[in-house]
Amino acid sequence: MRRRDVLAVPAGAMCGVAGCTGSAFERHKARDTRNSRTVDSTSPRDSSDDTDANGLESDSRETIVIGESDDVVFSDAHPPHELAFRNESGTELPVSVEITTDSGEVRFERDLDIPATRTLHVLIVEPGSYTVTVTANTPSSGESKATIGIDRCPFDCTESRTTVVLSENGIQTQTSSRSITCPEPQIGETSIELLEQGCATRGDVDGATVEFANETVTVTGRITTSTPCSEPSLAKAAYDDRHDALTVTIGRGEQSGSGCIDCIGIVDYRAQIDLEGRYPGRVDVYHETHDSNRLVGAAESESE
Repeated sequence: MRRRDVLAVPAGAMCGVAGCTGSAFERHKARDTRNSRTVDSTSPRDSSDDTDANGLESDSRETIVIGESDDVVFSDAHPPHELAFRNESGTELPVSVEITTDSGEVRFERDLDIPATRTLHVLIVEPGSYTVTVTANTPSSGESKATIGIDRCPFDCTESRTTVVLSENGIQTQTSSRSITCPEPQIGETSIELLEQGCATRGDVDGATVEFANETVTVTGRITTSTPCSEPSLAKAAYDDRHDALTVTIGRGEQSGSGCIDCIGIVDYRAQIDLEGRYPGRVDVYHETHDSNRLVGAAESESE
C-alpha cells in the first residue's frame, strides 16, 4: 500500500550543486557529525519566514534520507545523490514518487502532497544505479509523468543533484554535479594468515585473487616455497598515487620448526589490508621468487 504524506513544513533552500553550501547533502553531513537524527519531512514544527533565491519558503532541517549511511564504505568519497522536488505552482500538488534500483528493488514509494512554493529534499545515500519515477497532477494539465535515471558513477567523489520542478505545465528535470577532492587510500592494519601447507604437485602454480569489501582488500592465494613448512609473509603493501594502484607482495617466508618433509612446498594464504579514504583503482599482487618478484594476480575496484 502506498503511503500518502502531507508535507506540512518548509524544506531546504535550492541552489546549484557547484558552490552550494546550503545543500541537503552538506546539512546531512553536519547531522552525521553531531550524531543527530534526520527529521522526517512530515514532522510538524514552527514555520520560518526564510526564503531562497527563488522566493520559495525554506527550512534547512527537513530531509528524507533513503538508505543507511553506516552501510556506505568510505562515505567521504561517495556523497549521496540529492533529489529536490520544487512546487512552483500556485497550489498544493499531489505527487507520487517511486525509486527503484537497477535490479528492480523498490527503495522508496510514497504519495506526497507538496504545498505551493515548497521544496522537498530526498537524499539517496547508498551508491548504485536508480530509476526515479515522478507522477504529478495539476489542475490545468492533468497528470504528468517523468522518469529519471541515476547512474552509479556520480556517487564516486562527486556531489550531484537532480532538481524536479513541478508547475502548472507539468514536470521538468535537470541534473547537475561537481567533483570533490577524492581522499587518497591510506593503508591501515595488515595481516596474513596461513591456510594450508603441503608438497607441490606438477599441476600446482602460483596465483592470487583480490576481493574488495568492508573497507578492506583481501588477497587469497597460493605460493610455491622451498619446503612445505614455510610460512609466507606480507613483504610489502604500498600505494602508488601516480597509477592509483596498491601493490601487495607476498614473501616466501621462513621454514617453521624442524623435521619438515624434503619437497617443494605449496602454501595457501589469506592476506588482509585495511584501508582508509577509499579503495585504490587497482591492486597488483606479486610473489617473491629466488631472484625477482612475479605478478600473479590483479583486480580493479568496481567503484572507480
